Amino acid sequence: MWLTVVPISLGAATWALHQARVRVDDRLRQELIWDVSAINNAINNWEMLQVKQLQLLAFSAQLDRLNAAGVRNILLKGHALFPNYSFFYISQDGRIAESVGPMLAGLGSHGSLMSLRSQFHWPSALQIKSQSLLVTPTASTPCLATTVSLLASPTSGAGRGNGLLGTCLQLDRFGWLSGAVNLIKAAAGGNDAVHLIDLDDPSSARSAYSRGWAALMVYPNGEFIELDPNHKSVDQVAHLDVAAIKSSPWQPLISAVLNSRRPSELTHVVVDGIHYSVAIIKNRSGRRSVVLVDDRSATFLLNTLSRSLLLGFAIALVLVSALVYRICGQLSRPIDQVGRKLAAISQGEFGDPLPEEHNDLGRLFGYVNQASQRLQDYLVESNHHAALDAQLVEARRIQAGFLIKNLPRTDRLDIASFYEPAYEIGADWYDAILIDGVTFVVVADVCDKGIPSALYMSVFRSLLRLALGNEWEASHNAHQTLAKAMVVVNEYMVSNHGSTGMFATVFVSAYDPSQQELYYVVAGHEQPLLLQGRQLSQLELGGPAVGIFGGSPFHVHHSRFLAGDLLLAFTDGLPDGRSPVGVGFGNHRIVEFVTQRSSLEWTPSQLLEKLIEAQNCHRDGAEQFDDLTLLSIQAR
Repeated sequence: MWLTVVPISLGAATWALHQARVRVDDRLRQELIWDVSAINNAINNWEMLQVKQLQLLAFSAQLDRLNAAGVRNILLKGHALFPNYSFFYISQDGRIAESVGPMLAGLGSHGSLMSLRSQFHWPSALQIKSQSLLVTPTASTPCLATTVSLLASPTSGAGRGNGLLGTCLQLDRFGWLSGAVNLIKAAAGGNDAVHLIDLDDPSSARSAYSRGWAALMVYPNGEFIELDPNHKSVDQVAHLDVAAIKSSPWQPLISAVLNSRRPSELTHVVVDGIHYSVAIIKNRSGRRSVVLVDDRSATFLLNTLSRSLLLGFAIALVLVSALVYRICGQLSRPIDQVGRKLAAISQGEFGDPLPEEHNDLGRLFGYVNQASQRLQDYLVESNHHAALDAQLVEARRIQAGFLIKNLPRTDRLDIASFYEPAYEIGADWYDAILIDGVTFVVVADVCDKGIPSALYMSVFRSLLRLALGNEWEASHNAHQTLAKAMVVVNEYMVSNHGSTGMFATVFVSAYDPSQQELYYVVAGHEQPLLLQGRQLSQLELGGPAVGIFGGSPFHVHHSRFLAGDLLLAFTDGLPDGRSPVGVGFGNHRIVEFVTQRSSLEWTPSQLLEKLIEAQNCHRDGAEQFDDLTLLSIQAR
């Protein structure tokens, strides 16, 4: 169950979570771009609102006279309406300067005015609106300044003194007043306790301070404002120091933001091994609005769901496993009984039969008991057959002794032979006898196969060998020896073994080198082939198979057998060799094969070797169902 349910369930869950993660990544990409767009719009709207407020003050009639009391009165009114802002006025030549609010200091000194003027890149055309970051000594705390030029009155059209009217907002309040903080909370799911990134914390590397959400406003020179009211002013001051930023953890993020070239872009940055997704929107002024979140915070809900699913799956798997184990335990006890019984049977210990009840388990026990009983019967029979097999092995060893090991060789005749039984014991045989320079060769095939045929073969072989020797001693004539020996053997086999219905086909020949004559009798046997140069002929039949008819005549034929002539004798196992589809090798293939060369180009051993190879190729692994015997002689 574990090997099937666990891989399938884990595979399905993994696939589902992967698909969910893909969708979350796509949704996160869309939402980050939307969030940074919303924050950028909020900042732009805030800037536009500041400019509108200052323009209303700039057109005040009290500023037409440019006296200190009138200017201060306007600044006090603005501060009363917007207490979070500090207000200031700067003349172009620095003669008049007023400020209201705690964030500006030293505006009355000429050096501070010049510093402030250079910081705003004082416009030659006074219709340019500008915004900048003020730091010490110009401002007591870092603030974001917005300025407008004092323009001509739209009603009078008359010119008036040039200067700048501006506000300064403490950076810690900018995120709230611009609405960026609320947008960050909305991006993080509306959680008031959303975790904001603080890479300025000295222990932030790979800690909780490095994870969460953040919104930045990055200036082209590398300064940036972190839209987070929780940060200390000292952190915001460090963010306005380009050299300090380059050695801080913020450097990879700020570099990636400044390197962005498209109006809007989503990129990925790694800081201290933590992956961040960073959405960037670039304004025409070069300032960039940025929203970033680490991957774990972005997929917090998905990761929580994944852990919950895996935990639920593990609990369910344990409970189901316990239940299955309990149920299977009750079902497996009878199977254990069967297993122990089968194990004992495999060791040869049969013991008492299992109890057979009238149910499914009872039938199972009955089958085991039947198998046990049959196995016992088989073992008894197997022991009996073991003795027969041992006798069969011994019979094969004895039969192998009947086959001549060393064929007689003379300087006038070359002989080669091959024998392969179909079963353990064969019924074919061959023989070769050298008597007084005359070589007798025999190839015979007893009907049927197996042990009965082998027994008949042993009697037949011994009797024929004895008869050839006796008749030669009596006549010293090859023709007479073959004729009388065949009659003697046939009469004996018919008289003593005719009732068995067994018989044998025989080819027996005698080669007399002094006469260069081959005498032979073909008694119901496959007709041997005689190759003389390129001329091929079949030897003539000389009588029926031996052991069937008493008084049968056997005719001895003879043929010239000169130097180089080649004789091939074989049993029916050669032409009857079948292919896998049942096609026999056939006598025509034997003839075609033998006549590929002249008799002078063959040797007996080469002929048999190539012929056996050709038949094996024809059989192509099919079973050999008959004994195969080959014998070849060649005159030297």
